[in-house]
Amino acid sequence: MFFTSDHESRYINWVNQLVDLHCSPCIDTFRVDIPFDIKSNIQHHFEKWVKFALLRKVKTLELNSLSCYSEYTLGFDILKELSTGIGGDNGITSLTSLHLDNVNVSGDSIEFLLSKCRHLERLHVGYLK
Repeated sequence: MFFTSDHESRYINWVNQLVDLHCSPCIDTFRVDIPFDIKSNIQHHFEKWVKFALLRKVKTLELNSLSCYSEYTLGFDILKELSTGIGGDNGITSLTSLHLDNVNVSGDSIEFLLSKCRHLERLHVGYLK
């Protein structure tokens, strides 16, 4: 699927608006289907969305890049940062289901998630680079 930078910008702005308007301290499910390549110049938006979900103690997190050419990596650094939480509380321990498709993730990140996510029941990693 081919998207112009205008389509990408509108999509990113739309998701950012939804994230910024959300008021609840907790969410049950957060799913993002990215219909274009996640290039390095827009990775910070994707990380903002991941942080948003984990800081709101999401139970089910689904990150799906619909393109196999995405450059996004769910890095160990962001996971470690979020695991410290605020006041010792963090969203990583709330995860019961994690679904990653066409998202680069390192073995260290998987190991970290498995050690910190006490309630994780389902883990799906599709197309691991």
